[in-house]
Amino acid sequence: MKPLKIQSSKTQLLIAAFLSVGACVARAAEQGGESGGITHDQIAQLLSQMIAFAIAFFVLKKYAWGPILNLLDERKKGIAADYDAVAKKHEEVDSLRKELELRLRNMDAESRARINEAIAEGKKIAEEVADRARSDAREMTDKAKRAMELEVEKARLQLRDDVVRLTIGATEKLLQERLDDPKHRQLVNEFIERLAKN
Repeated sequence: MKPLKIQSSKTQLLIAAFLSVGACVARAAEQGGESGGITHDQIAQLLSQMIAFAIAFFVLKKYAWGPILNLLDERKKGIAADYDAVAKKHEEVDSLRKELELRLRNMDAESRARINEAIAEGKKIAEEVADRARSDAREMTDKAKRAMELEVEKARLQLRDDVVRLTIGATEKLLQERLDDPKHRQLVNEFIERLAKN
């Protein structure tokens, strides 16, 4: 909507006088047409109406027109201020909307980054647990092998001692004589070693 443009007081006075004179002339012509011409009374009436209009115009201009124009100017300024406030609020809303959109994008990126970090950390922990389990399994297997080898070696030694003892016992019975123990052991050990080589 275009703002109301107020003209200068001289222009307003001329327009008002022109309209008043025009109205009076039209009225006089109407009345004069009935009687045949414009009379002196009609001219006096026309002048008195013009003077009354001019007085009314100046009184209104002095006492009413100024406050009305001031009121209109204040209203115009108020409307302009309201438009400015609305434009400023609109800019603030746009700025806040853009800021919130940026924050949301950043939050999405941050949450994706955190999720990726958590996944990477989980994989790292899983690898560490798997490595530790493999290492523990190797250690347990090695321990079991060593224990088994030790047990096998103990069993061999025990078996060897048992074979030696049994051989000595069998030999004693066969020979019916008793050899001294160190000599006898030497013979049996040599026999067992020959058996092991074959």
